[in-house]
Amino acid sequence: MCLLLAVSSALGSSRGSPPRPAPLAGRLHAGQVAVPVTLGQASSAFVQVGDRVGLYATDTSGGSARPAELIADRLLVLRVVVGEESASLLVAAGGTAALHIAQDAGGQLLAVLDRSP
Repeated sequence: MCLLLAVSSALGSSRGSPPRPAPLAGRLHAGQVAVPVTLGQASSAFVQVGDRVGLYATDTSGGSARPAELIADRLLVLRVVVGEESASLLVAAGGTAALHIAQDAGGQLLAVLDRSP
């Protein structure tokens, strides 16, 4: 009887626990990878987990600015980490988008909100 009450109590207490978020790998579709993206803090102020963003590369080195270029679009935001001077996003990207992001990782990237959930 005591054993039965102990098991029942243990099972009952887990029902009131808040659900744990799905692991990041579980939110990736086939062919996608999680890619970290560093942004200026202002660019990430409006971005939240679950949003879809486009990433633009800008280059202001050498004193001349080139036009912003769209390097990836409709990326799912998996995580947002805001620091004092910059912010990082973790986005789900297909192979080609991940390659474009990696190629422009040394420059300045700007996130543009595509769609909010």
